[in-house]
Amino acid sequence: MATWQEIGSDNFRAAVALYDGGYYRNAASRFYYAAFSVLTQELIQRGARPAFRDGRATPGHTELPRLIRACFTHMTAERLNNLTALVTDLYLDRLAADYSLIRIDRQSCRDSYLAAKKIFNYLGVPT
Repeated sequence: MATWQEIGSDNFRAAVALYDGGYYRNAASRFYYAAFSVLTQELIQRGARPAFRDGRATPGHTELPRLIRACFTHMTAERLNNLTALVTDLYLDRLAADYSLIRIDRQSCRDSYLAAKKIFNYLGVPT
């Protein structure tokens, strides 16, 4: 069975391939899910699973920043602020990519790539 970290790494590689192919909308969505998956792995390792709603295997998307703040006590306040801002921005990018008609261009997708890469780096997960 795969771990959330493995799923996150797979999503990151898929997002890069989509980005390189010019599929920016799909890439932006995958970059979010890559970060979401590795963050889920870290939350589980830190004992947050009982806080996941309705016994789900992952946290709710809007709950993620709150859970990060509650469980990532090893991080400085500055890093926590950066991490929650990055994941919030990625989530908003994913919503735009999946549910709106606004244009997702190369630059906005590159921002999603950089945000996901920073999250991976913060968690010590190779990209």
